[in-house]
Amino acid sequence: MYERYVETSFKGSVKRKYQDKNHGLKEKVQVNDLVISVFLDSSGFYDFVQPGDSVVKEVGVGLIEVYRNDSCVEQFNLDFGCDEYAPD
Repeated sequence: MYERYVETSFKGSVKRKYQDKNHGLKEKVQVNDLVISVFLDSSGFYDFVQPGDSVVKEVGVGLIEVYRNDSCVEQFNLDFGCDEYAPD
């Protein structure tokens, strides 16, 4: 899961965050048209991010930057509990 996440990039507005009732209430965040599963993440990203926030994630890194009012307010390295893929 982490490897696939690292190879993804996105930049846009958080449309919604929700617990998917069709998939065991797994936590998901929708950025533009992309839905990101974050149910295994323990970084606090899901609890922090709000609809209307802007987020940026580049290919090859695990870091997500969260922007509010045009300022970067927080950065998260999503942690899916996979030691073998954990960032240095």
